Amino acid sequence: MSYWVFDSWSLGKAIIHKSECAFCEEGTHRQGTRDSNNGNWRGPFSERDEAFVLAKSLTRKIIRGCGTCAP
Repeated sequence: MSYWVFDSWSLGKAIIHKSECAFCEEGTHRQGTRDSNNGNWRGPFSERDEAFVLAKSLTRKIIRGCGTCAP
């Protein structure tokens, strides 16, 4: 299992997901791509803590785990 960070610069969020989460799907999101108009996927990370370190370095207003897969 790995972890990914969705860096949403448009909403000021960095959300950590497990790779198998329906919102993540190995960093391709539901649109099948790593980049979108609202943000991009960063990863994979082998540990949840590694994903949080990256997320914190992005200085977004909201940094949290996905409410579905990585609270």
